[in-house]
Amino acid sequence: MYHSASHRDKSKSPDRCLANLLDTEAGLTPAQTQVSLELFADHLSHYFSDLRPPGEIIHTAVSIDEPAGKPIMHCKVVPVRLTYFDAIDLVVMREEGTVEARAIRLFRLCRQTYSQRALLSYEDLSVLLCINVSTVGDLVNRLRDRGFFVPTRGAVKDIGPAPSHKREIATLLGKGLTTSWIRSITNHSEHAIGRYQQQFALVLYLLHKYPQASDDERCMLSALSRPAYDTYVEVHDQLVARDDCRTHLERLRRRYELDPQTRDELVPKGKRQKADAMRRLGEQTLNTAIRQTVEFDLGTTKRVAEVVTEDLMGIISKSFQLTNDLRPGETSIFVDAYNPAFLSGDKVADRQVTPVSIPLHTQQILDIWRSDEPIGRRRARVAAVIASAAHEQGGIMSIVSLAELLHTSSSTMSKDLRHLAVDLHINATTKGLLEDAGTTLTHKSFIIDLDHYGLTGDEISWLTRHAPCSRDRYISTYRRVETLMRLEGCMPDAEHLTRVFNLRPHVARQYIDLLAKHATDSATTDRDQDAVKQCG
Repeated sequence: MYHSASHRDKSKSPDRCLANLLDTEAGLTPAQTQVSLELFADHLSHYFSDLRPPGEIIHTAVSIDEPAGKPIMHCKVVPVRLTYFDAIDLVVMREEGTVEARAIRLFRLCRQTYSQRALLSYEDLSVLLCINVSTVGDLVNRLRDRGFFVPTRGAVKDIGPAPSHKREIATLLGKGLTTSWIRSITNHSEHAIGRYQQQFALVLYLLHKYPQASDDERCMLSALSRPAYDTYVEVHDQLVARDDCRTHLERLRRRYELDPQTRDELVPKGKRQKADAMRRLGEQTLNTAIRQTVEFDLGTTKRVAEVVTEDLMGIISKSFQLTNDLRPGETSIFVDAYNPAFLSGDKVADRQVTPVSIPLHTQQILDIWRSDEPIGRRRARVAAVIASAAHEQGGIMSIVSLAELLHTSSSTMSKDLRHLAVDLHINATTKGLLEDAGTTLTHKSFIIDLDHYGLTGDEISWLTRHAPCSRDRYISTYRRVETLMRLEGCMPDAEHLTRVFNLRPHVARQYIDLLAKHATDSATTDRDQDAVKQCG
């Protein structure tokens, strides 16, 4: 009886319904029906799966195995996953304009399709980007003029295999692109890009240090294969004659001229701790607050305080019900206690935490969410209200904790708060603003110092505990300021930087100080030194 009911339940399924239709309407045999169901399942999983990240689409492209000249209707087509929208697109559009953003997106779509054993034609790109075919050609030519190989169907079938990843990534590094941009363009991980950067930088160093040595000797010193070594040498020979690339090549080379002890001194000790922001959030609990009170007020050891805390929490959970006197829409959380003397990040694990009540869904917050402002502006306003409430009660919240509360990424939260500060001059009282404020260069100084000495983006993030988006924002702005100095022939004025790059005056002065520091370095170009001298 049980087996009969189970069998009937299995028959009441979408698969069985479709099988009946194929049997009655199409006249298929049971074997043909089973094959058809498997084909349908594969088709649905490839084209209609909802397991895709935001910004990703499914597109149909011609397989890379199909020869040129074959009619499209007779070619094998395959589904490919394409990142139609990436966060870096907004950065490129804001800093470089719409044309550059389209070119970056076109390059990314072609590379992602190529990596999935398929190729896009100009017509495909015209539909995907909503532009004319002639505009697609202009964008492809723009990329090719800058040394990028765009793997379209026509290009691959006409010239054969695309250049290696080493050549492409080394070329992008030599042109000064940040790790985030290269990752968006090439679809490589930060670790892989860092590995190529280290290899390329080593070859640059050997070419500079031992100009009289033979290629065989330098290749042996690098421990690279001969094809890899020759690829990096060819990229160097192509870029070294260009004024806009020489500075970036020297920056890459410096990693092998930098004393490891000097590198360690560039980063404050507090920034080299192995605790990340998310683990710190996990430590902001009632247990931690009780343990710290027992340890500090009673003068016990940390281990004794932990044992006492465990006993107290057991008693509370079993015998004591906490009353809830919060207003509707408020909640209580634990955050770091505000300490004006806490600047460098020392002893983060022992930092005192405190409970605060925050307005998460109060009427004030609901009114903000229901306003007509853009979603990012509304999110930033809510974050500012929450951070202010925590600060008024003696606490301080980080951007990571605000992002966790509002169900977004820390990079999006940081961007929204930055726009709120620039557009409306409203600063959220976050940990970064209150504890890093002042005349010190804080993060910018050592991040740009490490980049100046050619360290990879992955290494810089590990040493400074910074997210890639924050790290590359500092580096990208510094390189823009550096480029402006070369174009104008003298050190830029802080007021001019404030207008051109939409920076705050004190931030513009910080970048100018960094520029003066590195432009007078003995390893910089004569052109940069002349620019500094002209400014007196």
